[in-house]
Amino acid sequence: MPDARQLPTIEIDQDKCISPMRCGKCLRVCPGGVVLLCAPKFNEKFRECGPEDFTVIVHNRPACIACKKCVDICPVDCISVEFEAVEAAA
Repeated sequence: MPDARQLPTIEIDQDKCISPMRCGKCLRVCPGGVVLLCAPKFNEKFRECGPEDFTVIVHNRPACIACKKCVDICPVDCISVEFEAVEAAA
């Protein structure tokens, strides 16, 4: 388990992500609500949005408990959660 003072680096490869409106597994499995459905990528007035216009974003990084459930459940491996190595103080 990482040190409680560390925040993870969470990356979502939007090019690989299926679409949260079609998949959304990471949104449902995250116990801390770290990942969130984001409004459409394109915000044009009077334009109808399709499922591919929505994205998943990292919303609440401090709530990440490093369970990596989102990484495990993603069918296209587009999420990574990493913690930097911290050297012990002498």
